Amino acid sequence: LIILLSTAFCCDGCTDNGENGGGGTTTEQPIGSIAKINARVEAGHSGNIKEVTGSRNFYNNESVRVVNKGKGKIDFNDGSMITLYNNTTTDQVTAKFSPTEIGVFLSNQGFDGYVPDGSSFTVNMPNGSRVRILGTQFFVVFDPNTNYSIVGNFDGTVLFTPPTVTGASKSWS
Repeated sequence: LIILLSTAFCCDGCTDNGENGGGGTTTEQPIGSIAKINARVEAGHSGNIKEVTGSRNFYNNESVRVVNKGKGKIDFNDGSMITLYNNTTTDQVTAKFSPTEIGVFLSNQGFDGYVPDGSSFTVNMPNGSRVRILGTQFFVVFDPNTNYSIVGNFDGTVLFTPPTVTGASKSWS
């Protein structure tokens, strides 16, 4: 009985992973923060995506949609960050921090960002292509109408696995 009461008092005012914007605590740790820069940005767990009206914590397995000429930004706890373009849809963003590995499934449009040295950022796309970014500024764009992926970087390493060749990868520095 004591354990049940203390659990009830600890969770009084808890949020559901930050999606309702409440001020309580949660058992799940945020992987970063998401902010609306312009127009409409939506985020949340599958089936519970809501508009971001400023900034809030961002959690594992949340998805993001940017619409209506919107622009959004995710700052991850390792120092990585991405700025999401209008009409971008990412599904189930994940992160772990020992060692640091951030993953995104990009299903439409794209983003630019930064990955610090020692961190890894992977982008998977519906056409089967995969990009792994290490310590650089970068951009990734995917067009579902043409099935084309465009990737660029400025001063680090990007590994690109094309969709039509299994297991092959190209690296540019």
